[in-house]
Amino acid sequence: MPQKDLDKAANKRKSTLRGLFSASSSNSERRKVILTTICGLMVIVLATSIANLQSSKAFAHTDSIAGQGVGIFWDQSGTNKTLTINWANIQPGSNRTITLYVKNEDNSAIYLGMTTQNWAPSNALDYMNLTWNYNNQVLTANQMLPIELTLSVSQNITNITQFSFSTTITSIA
Repeated sequence: MPQKDLDKAANKRKSTLRGLFSASSSNSERRKVILTTICGLMVIVLATSIANLQSSKAFAHTDSIAGQGVGIFWDQSGTNKTLTINWANIQPGSNRTITLYVKNEDNSAIYLGMTTQNWAPSNALDYMNLTWNYNNQVLTANQMLPIELTLSVSQNITNITQFSFSTTITSIA
């Protein structure tokens, strides 16, 4: 084979090889861009999911309530006695207020006291707080008083998905 034909064939092979390498180089670059894009999207989706999980935790729970020397009712007429409170859905950083009616079942005037106990898990008390709007009013015998209980949940609550506690409202002579 003449030298001219050999040079032509060699140049053709070089061209073909350059084309192959530049194509694979181009494909390699495309692969890198695609993988980088996929990884970036996965990070965004994961971060969004974690943020949504933390911000959309809702707690729905029913707790017990007891009265000592007092009756606790849902209605002002005192016909619908309650032993539980359904706090419904409570988001971190929010609160829920319910109104109960407390009746003095003693024959003499009383004050009221409120305690909570049996928090489960025990560290729920670090993130939740139960308050009421009672201001040391005297309740005469058989008097009914509307009371608002407010359960507040800290924005910083972590690792608690369920909770329970008991509330007791007592008469104090």
